[in-house]
Amino acid sequence: MPRNAPTDYLLNETETAKALRLSPRTLQWWRHSGGGPAYIKQGARVFYLQEDLLDWIDRNRRYSTSGTRDKDRNGYDSQHVSAKRRV
Repeated sequence: MPRNAPTDYLLNETETAKALRLSPRTLQWWRHSGGGPAYIKQGARVFYLQEDLLDWIDRNRRYSTSGTRDKDRNGYDSQHVSAKRRV
């Protein structure tokens, strides 16, 4: 992902919540409990990198309700899927 200006890839809490279709309160709870995507704290402000959000989404991708996430529908492991997307 090319990085031109910080506003191209840095999202605030409200923008992140909209992008993930969650409430800002859910993001706040995840930060408190140690879950959710990685974030950046600058004073009282919280930001999320788009790249971190995409990585978090990839890590939480599921292909069945059994809870396993090692292989996708094509038999590739989850690392292959992430690496393929970044190229």
